[in-house]
Amino acid sequence: MGIFGKLFRDDSPKPPPMRAHHINAVRRMGAPLLDVQDVFTITGRGIVVTGRLRQPLNIGETLEVATTQDSPLQFPDGARVARIEQTSKTLQSAQTGDKVGVLLAVNHLS
Repeated sequence: MGIFGKLFRDDSPKPPPMRAHHINAVRRMGAPLLDVQDVFTITGRGIVVTGRLRQPLNIGETLEVATTQDSPLQFPDGARVARIEQTSKTLQSAQTGDKVGVLLAVNHLS
């Protein structure tokens, strides 16, 4: 590591990364909503879940997120849809069959 790497190194604690295998399902009132393809943690923003929708979706809705026991993050009160994107376009809503990325905000923190 060079001198600049030592000077500008960020040693602040980072949240553990989410992976697709930590999230089993994203549901609305028990019904599957999204076929989870991948999961990303974006520092300072939240968790993005990508996949194909089984039902229409709107910004602001609260969803159930089923995680594995070893997941670094749990969603006891669900998660709110903060943003929906499709191929670099921000959407207010998405329809069944759309392949989207959904930014989730944890309800008890928002």
